[in-house]
Amino acid sequence: MTIELAETWNITGAIAGAHFFTTEIWTWRDLVTSYTVFVSDVASRRVQILGSTPHPEALFMAQAVRTLTMAEDSATRAPAILICDRDRKWSSAVRRQLREGGICIALIPERAPNANAHAERFVRSITDECLDRLIPVGERHFRRAVAEYTQH
Repeated sequence: MTIELAETWNITGAIAGAHFFTTEIWTWRDLVTSYTVFVSDVASRRVQILGSTPHPEALFMAQAVRTLTMAEDSATRAPAILICDRDRKWSSAVRRQLREGGICIALIPERAPNANAHAERFVRSITDECLDRLIPVGERHFRRAVAEYTQH
């Protein structure tokens, strides 16, 4: 896919890193691991949470891609290039759907988390400054805490 670098070079939102983080959430039944997918803009460091689920399967990933590609306002528009790791969650079907949405995929090398440093830094920050300091009781509590931290 050819990218017009002249059009995207100094524009916020041109390059973003996507990643997952996990959180243990107390529910009325038991402890549940929730996977949260997010996109971090490299230029502005703004973070957009695409969704959270205990089962990050194909249907969830398809919805996350739709959430990313359908953003129309300038603050949350889809990036031209998306940096993601080689996790199985980023399947060929998900990558194809991103390409159809006009997003070029840049896969980082295997076992090289520093290649997606902005996303890795956000995971470290939200874990150390927010999620390690509270016990989310229910999914709503977790989503509110993550939304307030991302806005901050």
